[in-house]
Formats: sequence, structure tokens, C-alpha cells
Amino acid sequence: MRVAATALVLGLIAGPVSAQTVDTLDRRVTRVEKEVRALQREVFPGGDERFFEPEVRTGDPAEEPGFGVPAATPSTVMTERLDALEQQVQTLTGQVEEQAFAIRQLQERLERFESDATFRLEQLEGGSAGGEAETAAGDGGPFDAALAQYRSGDYAGAQVGFSAFLEANPDDERASAAGYWLGRSLLARDQPAQAVRTFLENYQTYRDAPRAPDSLLWVGRSLMSLDPPVSDRACQAYDRLEEEYEGRLSDEVASGLVESRLAANCS
Repeated sequence: MRVAATALVLGLIAGPVSAQTVDTLDRRVTRVEKEVRALQREVFPGGDERFFEPEVRTGDPAEEPGFGVPAATPSTVMTERLDALEQQVQTLTGQVEEQAFAIRQLQERLERFESDATFRLEQLEGGSAGGEAETAAGDGGPFDAALAQYRSGDYAGAQVGFSAFLEANPDDERASAAGYWLGRSLLARDQPAQAVRTFLENYQTYRDAPRAPDSLLWVGRSLMSLDPPVSDRACQAYDRLEEEYEGRLSDEVASGLVESRLAANCS
């Protein structure tokens, strides 16, 4: 574009340019100006004059000469318009490059977040020991932070987390797991009466969920943690567990049921 402008200026210096040539160039420059403005609107839809540089001036400066300033020649007008077009193209190119850079940064941040979240989840699921790893299997989800608090001994924080999840997501498929761990948090805080109520409600509300048998088992264990223990009610809970979930108990719950019956002296 600059080469064309230079050639035009040199031609004007070398000799007069016909009116037809100037008119043809004027139409071409006007068309390019319109295309640049269209590009502005395409790259930045909805933009207004507060965020855009003024459009290329298409009027003839000779029509509004300043006091004592000679009227501009056609070559001067063309050169100024070409300069303005080049400046706008450079500005648009810079803005597009800035947007592309910002998008790349957002993509990189998202990829780092996903990678970090996956790593944390794997650490959480693989960091448990013994029966707790099996008990937590499949829980997963938004209350992972509360589960981590429980495992670290922050039972009060875990209680808050599980309660918040249940209140906000009562129909979530993981609600049964949240209710179970809420009961465990209460029992760990030496609140057996509240734990009995929580385990019982969890069992009754989510009777067909994976954590229902666990909850019923811990109803009995929580009853045995009362002062004094209520062994007869605990045995009733164990009987219900064995009858309702016969043949469907996990090995962990089945072995826990045997131990709990012995501890309560159930017949």
C-alpha cells in the first residue's frame, strides 16, 4: 500500500495527473477504507466510538482550509488517506494479536486447573489406608474437600462441608455418601445422638443408594456410643440391616455387622 502511495506521489511530481486517474484512485481508496471499517466491526462486534479510533476522513481537506493555509492537492489527500489506512490496519493487527494472546493464556490456565484437579482427586482417592479407602470408594465429587477434612481430623470442618452439600444437592446421586460421612463426622465429634438421627435419616431417605447399608450399620454403632449404650435398639438396627440387604452386603459391611453384633451381645 505504501509502495502504491509512493508511486502515486512520484507520478504527481513528475507530471500532472489526469482527473480520471485521481477519480479512479479515490474510488479505490474509498473502497479500502470501507473494508477496513467493516473489519473493525467484524473483529470487535458491538463496538462504539468510545473504543474505536475515528474513521478515516473521506472529506476533501481543501473544502475547509485553515486561515492562510493553501488548499491540499489531490496527491496530498491520497497520501494522508493511505497513511491513515495503514495506521488503522496496524492498530487492528495489534488488537487481534492481543486478543489471541489472552485466549492462549486462558486456555493454558484451564489446562493447568484440570491437571491440578485430576492430581488432587487421585491423591485423595489413593491416600487413604485400609478399610477407609474401600469405604470412600465411589464417593467423589464436590464434597471431596470435606472428605479430606474428615481424614485429616478436622471433623468440624467436614461436618460443615457435608451439611452444605446435602442442603444444596439433596437429589444428587452422591447425597447418600454425603449423609453417611456427615454422620461419621458427628460421631467423631462425640455427638452420638445427632449421629443416630443423621444415619437413620440417610438410610430412610436414600434406601436404595450404595451408602444405605453402611448408614444402617452405623445407626447401631452410634446407639452403642450413647451413655449408657442402647444395645437392644442397636441389635434391632443390625437385624433390619441383615434382613433388608441380605445377599447385597459388601464384605466390609458384612464383617462389620458380625463385629457389631458381638459388641452389643445380640442374640
